Amino acid sequence: MANIDAPPPFARSLAPYIKPREEAVRIRRALTLYLKAQVILSDDASASHISLCGPHGDVGAVKRIPLELNNGLRAQYLKALQANLVARREYNEVVQQITDQKKDINHSNDENDDANKDKVQVLQTYLSLLQSRREHGKLQIFQHYLGELNAMDAAKSGYLAITEDRSQLYGPILGVFPHEQIPGNGAPTGPASDVEDLIYELEKAVIRAKRKADAEKRLVEKLKSQSQRGRGDGDGDVPLHVKLTAMRRTRDELVRWVEETLVTSTDDGEAIEEEADSTADEDAARSMEDLRLQIQEHYASYINARTALLHALSAASRPLPSESRNNPGRTQTPPTVQHNAATGISLLFPYISNSLLPLSKAHKAPAGQKSYLSTILVKEKEKACQILDRLQDESHLLPEYPMLAKDPRFKRAVAAINPRQLLSAPALQNTATSEIVTRAEAWAFAAQEAGVATKAEIEENLSHGDEMTKNAGETLQEIYEIMNQDYDEATRVDDEGEKEEGKDIWASDANKARNRVRYSRTEKQPKGPWSGLNGKVGVVGDG
Repeated sequence: MANIDAPPPFARSLAPYIKPREEAVRIRRALTLYLKAQVILSDDASASHISLCGPHGDVGAVKRIPLELNNGLRAQYLKALQANLVARREYNEVVQQITDQKKDINHSNDENDDANKDKVQVLQTYLSLLQSRREHGKLQIFQHYLGELNAMDAAKSGYLAITEDRSQLYGPILGVFPHEQIPGNGAPTGPASDVEDLIYELEKAVIRAKRKADAEKRLVEKLKSQSQRGRGDGDGDVPLHVKLTAMRRTRDELVRWVEETLVTSTDDGEAIEEEADSTADEDAARSMEDLRLQIQEHYASYINARTALLHALSAASRPLPSESRNNPGRTQTPPTVQHNAATGISLLFPYISNSLLPLSKAHKAPAGQKSYLSTILVKEKEKACQILDRLQDESHLLPEYPMLAKDPRFKRAVAAINPRQLLSAPALQNTATSEIVTRAEAWAFAAQEAGVATKAEIEENLSHGDEMTKNAGETLQEIYEIMNQDYDEATRVDDEGEKEEGKDIWASDANKARNRVRYSRTEKQPKGPWSGLNGKVGVVGDG
């Protein structure tokens, strides 16, 4: 049981933050009451502090923002939440309006569809009536001529022949001519040819009538399609992509409006905060000036009261006149002395009440000011320490170069290295060092160590470069010896050429010729394994 009740090693650092169950319940209830005091939920159901910390759609309104928040992060969050609720309410109103308009449009479209259906039905009835009338007229004409044919005598010579007026009227149109005027025939034909011609003409008329009927049917279908297309155009149903585009634009407008509102509120809050800071600074300066004047007045009143008190004490301690002592016959002498003593005491107490009490209050005022200034200094010191701690956490320099002498793990090593420092350690512990100075010393030490490390690395690179230069010079000297040339002479000639580069051209040519003669005179004899080549290795044109 002891092992179970004991906290694990990793939980020892969290022991101050681990609360019992009753304390945790009390803290949760306090948090819930505090969060409920700032927002109004849409439903009256009780909510926990977790749901109140991140309200999504349960918030109905935001109460008045407390003044003690002073436009901080929580005040800005409540303002943003209030603007979000207003934007969401307007968005819901716009969506409701769009839904109502769609319902109205669909209702009107249904009414228009019913009206269009009635109109189309009436039009179809009328067209069928016209078609029936046309059919009826054709049948009447056919029946009329059939009756005339039945009434005529088939034995007569003019049977199935048309008259002259009819031939003149219908001949060019139908292509029918009298029997005597048929083109291409030199003589009239018999009754058999007339019957065949009439049958032919009747077939042509039937084909023509059929063609006209087909044309009329096509016209009717065209009218129907146009009426249906007009009904479709008149329909108020909005396509889906148009609705989607409209909703996206509405969402973009809402987002832009919310961002502008947040930026405006942030700018106003910063301006108000700056104005409040400037006003607070002016008030502090004004209060300091008033306090200084008040202290001067109290000090002046203290000097005056002290002077008056000294005068009163000197007057009270002054001896009585000799005449009163030598004249015992007067009966009014003792009352006079008592009256003078009472007068001195009455003069003393007003000065004490009017001067010493304000003086004591004046002494208390600097003490209060001192405590106020010390509180402000402590707060600023804590703020500076927090900033330095944050910079220390974010820095890459301090972890690389820590101050080992101040680390408790290395105190023994420091004491072994420097015993004097161990002897002076109690004195240093008694004189408490400022935390800010300690952190600044850590930064200074890290900067100094980084500079020393950089300098050491630069010196190491310089030494390596010198060594490489020396090796290159030795290699170049060996190459000159292989080529049977004097390395010192060549380097000296190059140095002299660099010095005389800016001089006269003719003087430089003369120096070059002189150097060339000197070089030919001082040329050494070839030696070594390459002496037979005389320094000419693979030169084109050499014999």
